[in-house]
Amino acid sequence: MEPGDGGERQRRGACLSILMTGAATAFLLMLVVLATGGWAMYVVWVGGAIMAFGLIHYGLWGQWMSRQTAGEREEEEGRQKAEAREASMDRGERGA
Repeated sequence: MEPGDGGERQRRGACLSILMTGAATAFLLMLVVLATGGWAMYVVWVGGAIMAFGLIHYGLWGQWMSRQTAGEREEEEGRQKAEAREASMDRGERGA
């Protein structure tokens, strides 16, 4: 085993976890659909439609508004850094 294997092993473990979770979810969903005679599929379709609506909404509005306010966020971060520098300088002058 080489020192570089840790990253690949970690990625493989993460992928395996996702696949196992998906398989377990699909199995449980199949059991629920069989137990309810197919009525649970309506719930799955409605849930999927709500999730699709949310993803589209985020894609159209969330990303767009995030780009629109990027300049304001940068200005605010700069202001906060300047205030932190001033505060640290004030503490340094008092200690001297």
